[in-house]
Parts: sequence; C-alpha cells; structure tokens
Amino acid sequence: MSQFLVKEGVKNQIRKGEKLVTTHCCYCGMQCGMHIRVDEKNNKVVGVEPRYDWVLTKGKMCPKGVTAYQTIDHPDRIKTPLIKKNGKFVEATWMKLWI
Repeated sequence: MSQFLVKEGVKNQIRKGEKLVTTHCCYCGMQCGMHIRVDEKNNKVVGVEPRYDWVLTKGKMCPKGVTAYQTIDHPDRIKTPLIKKNGKFVEATWMKLWI
C-alpha cells in the first residue's frame, strides 16, 4: 500500500444499492478527492465520502466538502442562465448569452 494512506488498508465501503462516483471537491484550491454516493435505484446523490487514496488530504474533508452534495437538489439552486432585464433577472438560454 501507498505510504500516503491514512491507515494501511482503509477503503471506502460500498453500501448495498449504492455506487461511488470518483470526483473531487470544487469549493477551494485543495480540490480534495471525494466519492459521491449515488442511490442506484433512483440515480440520486445521497452522500459523499472522502478518498483515502488522495495524496494531499489523505481521507480528510472540510465541512464544505462534506456537505457539497446537498447543493445538487437544493430548491434554490440556479439551473438556467439568468439575464438582468429592467432590474429583474429572467431566464435565458445558453445561446442567448453568446449573442
């Protein structure tokens, strides 16, 4: 095993009915390694796990990274581009932004 692991042989556990999607956190410059937990039944994100094989953070994550998955289905999440018209934001298409 690598000398950079938190503990020899530590691995992420995969729960029945879930898959782990390997990615990284985008909230700061550390870019911590993480696995997103996805429910295979409905293909929804249900949690996050640190990556123990990530050399820089060695299986540790900050509070921002631990809660990062909660933004995916948050009701206040902006899912389309917005343009300000007459002092109010209105939805636009991506193509409209380039014109």
